[in-house]
Amino acid sequence: MAKEAGGKRGGGSSLQRTDVVTVRLDPKINYFADLAARRQRRTKSSVIEWYLEQALQALFEEFPEEEQRDLWNDLWSPFESDRFAKLALYSPELLNFEEQVRWQLIAENGLLWSGWYGERDGVYRWSRVEESLRLARLRDYFDLFCRVAKGEESSDQLPKWPKTRAEISQFPDALRHEYEAAPVLAGLIAGV
Repeated sequence: MAKEAGGKRGGGSSLQRTDVVTVRLDPKINYFADLAARRQRRTKSSVIEWYLEQALQALFEEFPEEEQRDLWNDLWSPFESDRFAKLALYSPELLNFEEQVRWQLIAENGLLWSGWYGERDGVYRWSRVEESLRLARLRDYFDLFCRVAKGEESSDQLPKWPKTRAEISQFPDALRHEYEAAPVLAGLIAGV
């Protein structure tokens, strides 16, 4: 249940100011990148980073304007867990297989979502939308979800939640009070 801080996390990213990326450049491109850096009196790496940013923004401009904001700005967070969740919610087609498994585990875990209990069956449900996801709680458990998705730990280790109103009394006070406060709603809501 380690929180994200500096250093490598389960998903392979770090929270340092910049990441070092080793790339191979064609000698001609490398030469012109060096010349561009000299002309701008900057380092070659800052010039390459600037050009890459320009190219990525141009790529995202191909989407309708409302999606550009979502994709370019809303997918970013300094927390790896938040970035992962936003990517899974807004662009699930970009997830690799291990990330798909991780997202499925997260999407099925009621401890990570604000939801409600069904009036008829008393079962806890939630909508898979960003507003329902408890990002702070996901940060607490993200490394565990990564390890389970990779097969390094059993899914039995994942956090539990009261799946029905009848189970609420079996949980610690803080969790019990949180789930007792969950509304009871009739019928189902889309996106569950």
